[in-house]
Amino acid sequence: MGRYVVRAVANRGQMTLLLAIDPGKVTGLALFREGLLVAANAANGDTLWSRGSGFTPVDVDEIVIERPCDRHGKNHATVNDLIALAIRAGRAAGPWGASVTWYTPVRWKGNLPKEVCWKRACARLSLQEQALVPADHNVRDAVALGLYHLRRWQL
Repeated sequence: MGRYVVRAVANRGQMTLLLAIDPGKVTGLALFREGLLVAANAANGDTLWSRGSGFTPVDVDEIVIERPCDRHGKNHATVNDLIALAIRAGRAAGPWGASVTWYTPVRWKGNLPKEVCWKRACARLSLQEQALVPADHNVRDAVALGLYHLRRWQL
């Protein structure tokens, strides 16, 4: 995971910026401008937004984050895993607080396997957008979540 700083200034009425976040030990980040993917990368979920992390909070218009939840035995997460994930999600939301839109995995991707979800979401990206996405499932989930929020991709 390389260092990556996203800096942007949103001029209200001229530019719309959406930041989509898939929290975790490795946190996926996807930045959309005017509905198009302009940046995607991964960050350490335990140090996200902290000094020296290489990531800077962005002045954005909208934030969407996948909300941690129990998948009723469909994953191998323990209660402690879910607590740690919820802490990371809160850290990701920290700079924006109550202005975050949260989506549960079931709401935005149903029960699709990660590979199927990405294949369908990727089909909605231009070749230029696809070239921005590293082969990391957390980043791919952040991109797909952003596409869902923008209504560019639905189940």
